[in-house]
Amino acid sequence: MVRLAVPVLVVGTLSGCNLILGMETFDPEPTLCGPYAPPVPIELDPALVGATDFSVAADGIHGMVHATYNGLPGPTPIVFDGQRWVADTRPGMQMALAMNLSGAHVGVTGDVYGWIDHVKRPGLTEIDHYTFTGVWGFDKVVISSSLFDVVPGNEVESDAGAGAKVSYLVELQQPFDGTGVNTIQILAATPPAFAFQPSGFVDPLNTVGGLNPTGGALTGDHQILVYSAITPGLTGSHFYETSFVHNQFMPGHLIPSLYAADHGDDEPWVNADCSRIWFRRDGVTYTAQTM
Repeated sequence: MVRLAVPVLVVGTLSGCNLILGMETFDPEPTLCGPYAPPVPIELDPALVGATDFSVAADGIHGMVHATYNGLPGPTPIVFDGQRWVADTRPGMQMALAMNLSGAHVGVTGDVYGWIDHVKRPGLTEIDHYTFTGVWGFDKVVISSSLFDVVPGNEVESDAGAGAKVSYLVELQQPFDGTGVNTIQILAATPPAFAFQPSGFVDPLNTVGGLNPTGGALTGDHQILVYSAITPGLTGSHFYETSFVHNQFMPGHLIPSLYAADHGDDEPWVNADCSRIWFRRDGVTYTAQTM
C-alpha cells in the first residue's frame, strides 16, 4: 500500500484556532466524539490491587483489568455490580488468563484478546484470542512479532452476511527497547479465513514524523478511531479523533473536552457510539459521558 505523507492536525484549544504543524487555519474541526462532561474516576473494588488496563465489553457490565486479586497478579475479569467494578468470581475466571498472559482486554462480546510481551516470552510476542466455555480456552494466535510488543486495543464486529462477522482489532506495536516510536494498526479478520491481517486503514498516521501513538479504540461501526498519542508541540500523551474516509483514517484532531495540558492521557476505551469513554490519567482510570 502506498504510504501518504500527511501532516498531523492538532486543535489549539487555548487559542481557538487549529494548528497544522504551525500553520493557522480558522476552519473548525467537526466534533466526532463528545463534548464530554468532566471525567470522574471509576469505582473499583479495593481488592483489585493496582488495577490498570481497564476494558469493557459491549454489554457495559463485563470487563477486564490487570490487577493483583487474591494474591495472583495478571488479567482479571471484572463485572459492574451497579455501583462499582468487582472481580468476576465465577469459577475459572482468572487463573488461566493470569498464568498465560501478560495482559488482556475484552472483545465486544466478552471474549478476550490477550498479549504475551517480551518480558514473559523473550524474542517472540503475540496477541492471543481466548473464549469462555466454563473455563477460558485458547482459540488462536491473532498476530506475533519478533521485533515489537504487540498490544491490542478494542475489537469491534460488523455483519458480513450469512451470519458471519468481520472483526476489527486495534493493535499497538511497541519497540522492545523502549526507544523510537510506536505504530498503530487495525487488524481485520474477514470471511472465509477469519485470519487477522493488517488492513492499512491507519497507514497515514504511521507516516507522520514525531507522532507516537500510545493507545486506540474504535466505535462500534468502525467509522471513528479515538487514539492517544504524543505529538509535536504538546507535552505528554493526549486524545485525538479521526473518521474513516476513503478506507483510511487520516491524522486526527484533539478532543477538546478531554484535553488537560498538564496531564498525560492513555489507555482509551469507548462504547459503540463513543458517548462514553474510559481512560487512564495520572495513574487513575476515569470515565466521561457526553454532555
